Amino acid sequence: MLEQISPWITPAIVLALFIWLRFDIRDLRRDLTARLDGLDGRLRAVETGLAELRGRLDGMDGQFAFLRKYITGENLRGQRPTEAGADE
Repeated sequence: MLEQISPWITPAIVLALFIWLRFDIRDLRRDLTARLDGLDGRLRAVETGLAELRGRLDGMDGQFAFLRKYITGENLRGQRPTEAGADE
């Protein structure tokens, strides 16, 4: 009887290992997909935050332009000042 079972042991073990590995790989893919979906959600949140920050900075750009013109004196003369001593 052992002689009849002996030729089937190795293929049965190989087949069992193959099936086990297929299930294990499938589970790993599911875990990876779940992690990537979570990462995608976090990246979308970062993109949304950056878009909001850009909007705020664009709104402040006009205010900073006025401040820059006031500091450099452009609002008084209508043009940028030249280097010191270039007018003379």
